[in-house]
Amino acid sequence: MRFPLLSLLLLLPSAFAMAQPEISVDELKKKTENNTSAILIDVRTPKEVEEGHIEGARNINVDSRNFKKQVKDLDRSRSYYLYCGSGVRSSRAARIMIDMGFDSVYSVQGGIKAWKAAGYPVEKD
Repeated sequence: MRFPLLSLLLLLPSAFAMAQPEISVDELKKKTENNTSAILIDVRTPKEVEEGHIEGARNINVDSRNFKKQVKDLDRSRSYYLYCGSGVRSSRAARIMIDMGFDSVYSVQGGIKAWKAAGYPVEKD
């Protein structure tokens, strides 16, 4: 009985360490309105971005072979807010960036789908 409990206790901290900080679309809206140093990154494919994106977002496709190369020179002292279609890819991208030494990286819960559902605007290029 002690061994399974001990194993669980040893694994618990690593499970929390793997979690990425998340932010709701409402929190993101407030952050981007009041914080000009916040950087918004759309981690979807360029084709998806063409269908609509959040104003001011920079596209860095997490599925691109060059993702790490594209983010490695970003200022690590800034705050980064990542979004995708639903939050899955942005969580993965946030984990990559945190592993690369970025301290302030947030994945937007629900992605652009949640952003649109909240009635917030998107733009098309």
